[in-house]
Amino acid sequence: RQKIATAIAEGVISYFHWFDNQKAHSKKR
Repeated sequence: RQKIATAIAEGVISYFHWFDNQKAHSKKR
């Protein structure tokens, strides 16, 4: 169970990082 929780947490973090990058790129334009 711990492994799944960690995997989900990492996925959420990476998703947020990606979302932040998308926002930053949009703002630059």
